[in-house]
Amino acid sequence: MEDGQSSSSGGVDMAVESGSVYFWGFDSLGQGVNKNGNRGKDVHLPIEIKGLKNIVQVSCGAFFFAALNTSGKVFSWGCGKKGRLGNGKEEDNPVPSMIKGGLSKVHILKISCGSNHTAALSDAGDLFTWGSNSRGELGLIEASDCLVPQKVTTFPLGVLARDVSCGHQFTAVISHSHSLFTFGSNNSGQLALGIKKKELSVHIPTQVSITNESGEEAFIQVASVCAGHEILAVVSLVGVVYISGHNTYNIIPSCKEKVSFHLVPIPLPDEAVAKHVSCNKGQFYASVTAISTTGKLYSWGSNYKGKLATGDFDDKKLPTQVSPAICRVPIDQQSASGSSSGSKISKEKSEGKTQEKVLGEIVYQQISLGGIHGCAVDVNNNLYSFGALEIDPAE
Repeated sequence: MEDGQSSSSGGVDMAVESGSVYFWGFDSLGQGVNKNGNRGKDVHLPIEIKGLKNIVQVSCGAFFFAALNTSGKVFSWGCGKKGRLGNGKEEDNPVPSMIKGGLSKVHILKISCGSNHTAALSDAGDLFTWGSNSRGELGLIEASDCLVPQKVTTFPLGVLARDVSCGHQFTAVISHSHSLFTFGSNNSGQLALGIKKKELSVHIPTQVSITNESGEEAFIQVASVCAGHEILAVVSLVGVVYISGHNTYNIIPSCKEKVSFHLVPIPLPDEAVAKHVSCNKGQFYASVTAISTTGKLYSWGSNYKGKLATGDFDDKKLPTQVSPAICRVPIDQQSASGSSSGSKISKEKSEGKTQEKVLGEIVYQQISLGGIHGCAVDVNNNLYSFGALEIDPAE
């Protein structure tokens, strides 16, 4: 994998290699456009999605996808309900198509798909959103869904965006000054605004603060952000992981409540400094992963189907380092390829004879969690997958 970028969602994965996009997983609406052109067929091995070239980033939503090319143009395909595809229609479309309306004269640098909406960040620092706006996740004053991209003009004067992450019915944005803004659903405190009215939605981007060591409120400075399913995870500029939202499976160890309406710091083992964080996009089995500045991977929360890549199926109440992986490879093969359970596994066969091989410590650079699975990329741009081998659509 030359490009080293992947994205996971509920039962599906995508990865970019040499500008091409590869897909595997639950293909309920023909997102993968598999080799036979059939829809509704699960894809068990990565297949290339035809018609997409020079792609630098992909993002998975709920039964829909988006891709960004080197020219700053966005393509979408899959389920069109509530305007998820941004093409002015609500019809499903299994063929990747360029989004023109609202983005035709804009150069996009980053895209992020939530459950039913998408956000795109331009080179000028402007944010564009489209899709469902049922809980204010688009950051627009209008409450209706948007079938085409709309520029978000509700940020405080002078605020420009540098990063964005879309979760389930909410959105999180990092500004150029590293301030954090959230908007959308707050039913589990995922907006981290301290608002304890669970049913409240926030339609306007609002800056997030934390309580510092002196007990005073201060706006947090953020380097990385991930919006999941009723969970918000961030990494501060000094490398501390913070989480707010639903506290199932003890993903916020120091919080004794079922939800946290504020960002709570999560110490990593051995005082490790974090640089990247990801949290689950699926509705169930909450989990979080973090990558340190030295490339070590930590995970905690639900370990259903082995989704934490820790080599077992036990839930983790505290961040746990993912150990060097052991995989089974053909006896006469010198190096492994492919992926499963946090390790690279060969697609080749050698008379059915295999042996265990310890890969040693892996230095990770990027990770993306779906519902009950995930993908990670190391510094050599090798792709790894872990968790459930088969996906139940209900999960």
